[in-house]
Amino acid sequence: MYTICETVIETEDHDHRKLYGIMCENRRIDGVTPDRRKMERLVELCSRLELSPIHMDNVVEDFLND
Repeated sequence: MYTICETVIETEDHDHRKLYGIMCENRRIDGVTPDRRKMERLVELCSRLELSPIHMDNVVEDFLND
């Protein structure tokens, strides 16, 4: 099952910004998007399709290119 992971970064202006990533089993990709809803849809799709974690890099790359 896939889940969302959250990272907080500090910008050059010393503001804090949340970035969302995806994780499953022992694989994790941080900082994919600041849009939580988009990441929720990706996580739901990967879970529903039972995507093998070995394909996460390709799926995230495709996600970022859309």
